[in-house]
Amino acid sequence: MKGSGSTGVGGTWFSASWFTVLTLALLPPLGVTLMWRYRTWRTPAKLLLSTWGLCWTLAVILPKDEPVRQTSDALLSDQTQPDQVPTQTSRSDNRIIAAQQAAERERLQAAEAERERKEAAALAAEAQRKAGEEYEVDGLVLLLKTLKGSTEEYGGEITGVVVNRRNREVGYAQISFNLYDASGAQVGSAFDNITNLEAGGKWRFKANAFGTDFVRFRFAELTGY
Repeated sequence: MKGSGSTGVGGTWFSASWFTVLTLALLPPLGVTLMWRYRTWRTPAKLLLSTWGLCWTLAVILPKDEPVRQTSDALLSDQTQPDQVPTQTSRSDNRIIAAQQAAERERLQAAEAERERKEAAALAAEAQRKAGEEYEVDGLVLLLKTLKGSTEEYGGEITGVVVNRRNREVGYAQISFNLYDASGAQVGSAFDNITNLEAGGKWRFKANAFGTDFVRFRFAELTGY
């Protein structure tokens, strides 16, 4: 920015540099003129010294730096304003980034909740399916679809499969069924047992009715140790 006034930088003509130039330019011819006028050097010397002292006092007392200070303030303002704009922009960018991160967290949480819901539904469906296909007692699983009952002239039998899903061998296992006649009355029972059923092994049992005729049967108990 350019200052105003004849000095070109701001400031008045009462600056020390301009005062020095004027002194060197004007005092010699003025001194010669006064000495020629008064025919002596004392009176011109007094006048010149008084005038020089007055001008120097004015040059020192009168304000001369205010325009420069204003220019410096303007330059300082111009230098600080570019720093303020990035700060405001940075804060705005931070708010945008924070909002985006919050939205992403909400999306991930919603996706996780949906995944857990689907897994729970799948587990419930599997449990319901197994409830119609399997009956588990402490790691021993009776496969319901394998159950079959048959009657003969001298009684009958019930067959099926039991799986050992324990992580160890079962030393002894027994299964039993209740037997019913056409009226729904219980007429007896049928059972079978096994020893040393290995972990993961299948037991194809055959529960004997011991000569009892029956129309239908119902699972009663499955034990193992």
